[in-house]
Amino acid sequence: LLAFAVYGSISGPSSFMEVNGVKKEFAVSVERTTGKSEVISASILPVPASLLPTDYDLIGKDGHNYYHLSINNSDAINNLVYNSIPENHTGGIIISYSNDSLASNAIAELKKQFPEKRVPIISIDTAKAYEILRSINSNKNTNPDGSIKLENAKLEIKYYGVDKVLYPSLILAVAFLLFAFILGISQLPTVSNSEKISGDLGAFNHPQVLLGMLAIFIYVGTEVTTQSNLVEFMRKSFRLEPSHTSHFISLYWGGLMIGRWVGALTVFNMRSMTRKIMTVIVPLIAYSLILFVNYLNGSPMNDILKYFPLIGILIIGFFLAAEKPGRTMILFGLMGAGMIGLGILLQNEWSIYCFLSGGLFCSVMWPCIFSLSIAGLGKYTPQASSLLIMMILGGGLIPPLQGRLMDIFHSTYLSYLVPLIGFLFLAWFGWKIRKVLLKQGIDYDKTAATSAH
Repeated sequence: LLAFAVYGSISGPSSFMEVNGVKKEFAVSVERTTGKSEVISASILPVPASLLPTDYDLIGKDGHNYYHLSINNSDAINNLVYNSIPENHTGGIIISYSNDSLASNAIAELKKQFPEKRVPIISIDTAKAYEILRSINSNKNTNPDGSIKLENAKLEIKYYGVDKVLYPSLILAVAFLLFAFILGISQLPTVSNSEKISGDLGAFNHPQVLLGMLAIFIYVGTEVTTQSNLVEFMRKSFRLEPSHTSHFISLYWGGLMIGRWVGALTVFNMRSMTRKIMTVIVPLIAYSLILFVNYLNGSPMNDILKYFPLIGILIIGFFLAAEKPGRTMILFGLMGAGMIGLGILLQNEWSIYCFLSGGLFCSVMWPCIFSLSIAGLGKYTPQASSLLIMMILGGGLIPPLQGRLMDIFHSTYLSYLVPLIGFLFLAWFGWKIRKVLLKQGIDYDKTAATSAH
């Protein structure tokens, strides 16, 4: 954290397009690493389709700063324009492509050709590029002689540098050092383990371990995949700028919190009726906390209130699962798959909430998978635990599959087939592992339900 505070850098632009004095948010992606925060506003200069090297020799060297709009989808034109922009130029090049994969390839080509150049590269989708051109070429934006009034079409980008997170990073660094100091002077009890750890790979001889490893891999991938594409999904499907989606993302992570708060009730020694009452009250308290935080943040409360029916579905799920891990996996896996599938079919505003519900149904799967996978292992429990933890790498390998599906089908909705399949597998895992354990004489659902009461 200290190293990041001193040497780190971030980029996270918010942007606006201004035409004839009217400013509106405009989504862009910027390839730029900066050590400072700044706002760069410059006129948008369209690049002619029949560009020749001699046409562009003096552009950008006339003392004016421009965002150079290239819509030719040509590496040769992009290279020519990018190379012509002076280093002290505070605008940049705007490239447009029909999908993110093509834009990424074009950016990589520019960086390959000009590795030392530090001029920003802004990428937008083709529809936005034509929106800019229509604005620039409107009657209001041309002089009597037909030439363009460049000053009437501008792009303003707010670049965020490391100074935005400097003080939080330093505070966290100090907090970690303080925590280390407290641990160092604390008289903690000596932790000892007389259990002999086996040196062989005996854990692999237990089918529940292999099933559990695959389940953890799929579970973490499903949890990350469901959330990681939500901002892009809302931008492409509902034209919501990223700055207008943070309250939706808070509902996803808040859903994880709600489910885990309810799951934590099992560690308390309560009467059966008290536990049932708390299963209803605790989710409402957690949801109220999400409402309160979003209210303080000025979020649209109607969007948050529409999430409430999902809390009711979660509560019903907990009662039906009856604190049995295997049954919980089956029910929550099927409910998660059902909601994701419904979101794909609806293709309207409610799709957002269907996808957000993934947080609720993922919330208690980790402890269920873990406890079922290490049941009856004896001396191989530590080894199996290590293998299960290792499989969280699914969170890094599965999300790219969703991105690939989006590129293939050009649909953010169909990309959610990935978490849908993930939830279905997790439901199957709950059914399959119960059978595996029963063959070994272990009725884990019965044991867990008895100990909970």
